[in-house]
Amino acid sequence: MNKRNAVLWWGASVAYMFLIYFLSSHRLPDIEAGMDFDKVLHVGAYFVMAFLLFNALQNSGAGRFAFAGAILLTLLYGVSDEFHQSFVPGRHASFYDVVADLVGAIIGSIVANARKA
Repeated sequence: MNKRNAVLWWGASVAYMFLIYFLSSHRLPDIEAGMDFDKVLHVGAYFVMAFLLFNALQNSGAGRFAFAGAILLTLLYGVSDEFHQSFVPGRHASFYDVVADLVGAIIGSIVANARKA
């Protein structure tokens, strides 16, 4: 366990969560690329979050639980973000956004785990 690295990774994770919260608190401009592009954005955003959380957990001594923990925490955040968006004018909650978040979380955890090895 490396306390300094753990603090840095947790700090980056929390800062990233605030960024997502901030962005999801605003109405988005209409995107001409359609709904598929929205799902790509979700996968990418939650890939980054899972990557950060995996490293935060790994450096905090979570060991083999870092992989599942990063996916679970990222998924829970994705669900809470969709709930939050249901109260934002011009936004709506979507089950398919949560699925895209989960896909990003799994890929991010896989990449972070492979990077560790």
